Amino acid sequence: MTRLAGTASIVLPTFYCASINIRGTWLRAALNKRMQGTPTAPLMRALCDATKSSSKTESSLIITAMKSLIEKEIDLHQFETRTNRDKVQKLLHPNFREIGVTGLNFNLSTILKLLEQEINDGNSIHSQDYECVKLSDDLYQLFSKSVSINSYGKPESYAKRTSIWKHSETSWRMIYHQGTKCAPFKIPSDKVCEYAPATIESTIG
Repeated sequence: MTRLAGTASIVLPTFYCASINIRGTWLRAALNKRMQGTPTAPLMRALCDATKSSSKTESSLIITAMKSLIEKEIDLHQFETRTNRDKVQKLLHPNFREIGVTGLNFNLSTILKLLEQEINDGNSIHSQDYECVKLSDDLYQLFSKSVSINSYGKPESYAKRTSIWKHSETSWRMIYHQGTKCAPFKIPSDKVCEYAPATIESTIG
């Protein structure tokens, strides 16, 4: 399992280093026995170099996927997207399931019906602190924090969220989502200003 955090500062996974060490130790012992004293250091260096190169490629692919998934997730926060049935169906998997912050369960059909009734009340959704975990080649999981910001620019309804995205055919679609209420967290002041009307002053404690 490979985990990357953030969008600007990427925390590279330790999985590969652990894999190299474990596999390298075993291979070094096996080669020492079979080759009866033949130097194994060059072979081990070649193995490590090849694995590091593969790790960089893998990390690059994960970062690219993470950026794309974050964009799609944020797109689903927008009123214009949420009320567009075609767009929602392109972003949500046919087998989509959600456990909301209220504890209620939803599927694609119920979500589409709810979104059709959504009214533009001026509220916005801000999300931050994204983390990405690769579960398999076609399955990634995002973790994030979100907060609803009302029409006066006041943050409310804080939550921790996770979503699982599945790659099918030529696109990524969200197949699972869950939100859990959490304590208020600090939001960058410049982000609050983006949502607040010019006549309203918003401060974060």
